[in-house]
Amino acid sequence: MYELRIKGQVDKKLIKQLQDEYYKQVQGTYELYDSLYVNNYCRSYNKERVFFIGYVLAKNNIDFTFTELEG
Repeated sequence: MYELRIKGQVDKKLIKQLQDEYYKQVQGTYELYDSLYVNNYCRSYNKERVFFIGYVLAKNNIDFTFTELEG
């Protein structure tokens, strides 16, 4: 499982805006954005989905950590 966690505080409106703009580009990311909005992190077994979310966040100057979780 892979986890992406936002560092610090980020405007929730920006996360929603990014979700609306990008979720159709990679199937299965809508729920990941929901998790970011609520928890400031998202998890998935699909590395490509989490990497795409990371790409979008980096493109918008949002700092985050990426971790591969065991199990």
